[in-house]
Amino acid sequence: MKTQTINPQSAKATASKNKDQKSEKVDVYQLITDAIIARLEAGVIPWKCSWSKSSTIPANYLTKRAYNGINAFLLASFGYEHPFFLTFNQAKELGGMVRKRAKSIPVIFYKLLEKTAPNAKEEEKIPLLQYYRVFHISDIEGIDFKLPGRIVNPDIDLVKECEAIISTMPNAPSIVFEGSQPCYIPGLDTVRMVGIEKFTSTDEYYQTLFHELVHATAHKSRLNRDLTGGFGSNSYSIEELIAEMGASYLSALTGIETDTLLDNALLDNAAGYIQGWLKALKNDRKMLISAASKAQKATEYIAGPYMEKESYRQHT
Repeated sequence: MKTQTINPQSAKATASKNKDQKSEKVDVYQLITDAIIARLEAGVIPWKCSWSKSSTIPANYLTKRAYNGINAFLLASFGYEHPFFLTFNQAKELGGMVRKRAKSIPVIFYKLLEKTAPNAKEEEKIPLLQYYRVFHISDIEGIDFKLPGRIVNPDIDLVKECEAIISTMPNAPSIVFEGSQPCYIPGLDTVRMVGIEKFTSTDEYYQTLFHELVHATAHKSRLNRDLTGGFGSNSYSIEELIAEMGASYLSALTGIETDTLLDNALLDNAAGYIQGWLKALKNDRKMLISAASKAQKATEYIAGPYMEKESYRQHT
């Protein structure tokens, strides 16, 4: 995937911005939405990008912590072979320097503010969305980066890994093979699938099944999301985005190359697909962050037991 940049911020300007951030009034929801919109306008669909285990899920180089939620999708969308990032100050801490005119990428986090209402007995903790900026390690000089080789064995059994996730999902819905269109039926709490032979590849089959399992986490016995919205409604669009993002998370765990799974219908209508999301995102600046957060919760619900397995920890 071709590396591109968004929302240019020079290293010097970014350092100044980080220093003065407390005094700024920035709409963080809009900031991140604009960043994703820029990727879509560049022809990149962040929740369709590959997180192949030949590399890794985006992470901070210094702390080794993986980014999650919308941060992971945005950072992964640039297609770096080694998706490791540092803040301006972290680069300095390691003895490096951000290159002049290097472009930064915004990353969000929540800070809990403690407030006590009049006559209240206890303090109330209110999450406040904030952001900082990071640079890819290729834009940092003066550091001898120790980069990993291939994270996993390329001969890993993808089917075995996918089936391990599906078989260990807690309180799983029933999965039936009938009809001609994969879907989740809330009233029956059933995922309807078509046979694997109907798909162009094994990867596509599991990506589709993951998509439907994410929908299934919306059931009231699981994460209790709203599935009442009709086609074209805002709630329907959000749920579809949750399912697409969640399927990408699960694919990342198993090594599925999601950017190779854009089906012919999507390829033929890519412009329309992207325009549809651009319209939705421009009308709802909170959609992305909310959907990504719910997608991560869905992923953790589905794959929690799998991620706790020793075999999984050994190959991540």
